Amino acid sequence: MTAKELLEKQVSDVSYQLDKVLEGLTEEQLDYKVVPSAFSIREQVEHLCEVYTAVDALSKGQDHPWGEYSVEDKSWSNLTTLMFSLRAAAIALVTADERDETLLRGSAFIVGHDNYHVGQICTSRIAQDPTWNPYSIYNH
Repeated sequence: MTAKELLEKQVSDVSYQLDKVLEGLTEEQLDYKVVPSAFSIREQVEHLCEVYTAVDALSKGQDHPWGEYSVEDKSWSNLTTLMFSLRAAAIALVTADERDETLLRGSAFIVGHDNYHVGQICTSRIAQDPTWNPYSIYNH
């Protein structure tokens, strides 16, 4: 297996988990914060939009002004549509070639970062609904 093939497999795995962790959320769950300084689920999805936008900028050799990104329409439908669109574009960028720099960017900004936020969203879901099954995110 090449590094590119491994990245593609990991991206696919975390794609499944991201889909599953967001599945079935209610509007009431989106703005809950496990602790006051944490991101809500809605804020995490907006943050992931920023991360995927940063992948694009960094791939072009540009800097990304972290923390300045904001989506005007924060409705759940808009945020998730935008996130998945930006994510698909970022995945296309990081799987377009086999240069170490590109593959490492995909590993850090998509695989690692998405996994981190999947875990954060799992924690929020469990805190709000102790009957929610966190193992449901795995593709067995």
